[in-house]
Amino acid sequence: ADAEFIRAGTLPSIDRSRTSGRLFARIPARPYAAFAVSEALTDGQVIDVAGGLRVAHTPGHTPGHISLLHESTGVLITGDSIFNMASRMTWALSAFCTSYEQSKNTAGRLGDLEFNVAAFTHGPEIRNKARERIRSFLTKRGALG
Repeated sequence: ADAEFIRAGTLPSIDRSRTSGRLFARIPARPYAAFAVSEALTDGQVIDVAGGLRVAHTPGHTPGHISLLHESTGVLITGDSIFNMASRMTWALSAFCTSYEQSKNTAGRLGDLEFNVAAFTHGPEIRNKARERIRSFLTKRGALG
């Protein structure tokens, strides 16, 4: 879903439902060069890199946001679905999401995956009881049924 923005060199709209999003949306977006997308990734697809990375579609940060699971080593890369900042997990900042609520809801999918290590784009990895800790975070915040 992000491919259309990449091809056009544009950004998706920011979620303006919260004050931070409304303030951030006032900053003019800097243009960037459009470029070709050779392959659009799909949910469940295994990318032939590093021994295989399974795509988990977790939109909300952007329309096409994904998380990646390296099944053979049990490493989950959460992307911007969940942050691990200041020794605690938290959601992505709402000002940087196209849909903050969707981002929180789709992060719940991560709790259904099998992994041993959780890596974050923001914050240190979790190596000890990573799946249990992610599931606990998601459950406490109502994202895991």
